[in-house]
Amino acid sequence: MVFDTLIGMVGFFTLMFFLNAVANIFQPEPAVTPAIILFLCVTLLLVLWRIRRAKFFTAAATTPPADATTPEPGSVETPSIPGQNPAGGAAATLPPSAP
Repeated sequence: MVFDTLIGMVGFFTLMFFLNAVANIFQPEPAVTPAIILFLCVTLLLVLWRIRRAKFFTAAATTPPADATTPEPGSVETPSIPGQNPAGGAAATLPPSAP
């Protein structure tokens, strides 16, 4: 949330400095200062954007959702099927087959 706010604020001022730099181009004697400030704002905006992306994607990839329940390996219970033992094989005692 903090990076979103910072990105919004820096993005707004970057837009304002961009408009100032464009207006400065059409002046009879353009100055270099608006271009330097615009460069610094764009650089700061890109750095904040990259930090936010790095934090968001690493956090999303490493932490499961809060409501997800991941069973431990080997703790998954299979439904019991008549005629099968819990290990998944055939039952130990089968009814006699008809001749």
